[in-house]
Amino acid sequence: FREEKGKMLQYVLSQVKLRLNENFESANY
Repeated sequence: FREEKGKMLQYVLSQVKLRLNENFESANY
């Protein structure tokens, strides 16, 4: 259970980071 939740958190965090990076880069242009 705990490991599955950890993987899900890592996946969600990576997705959020990617989206934030995209927004940040587009805002810089």
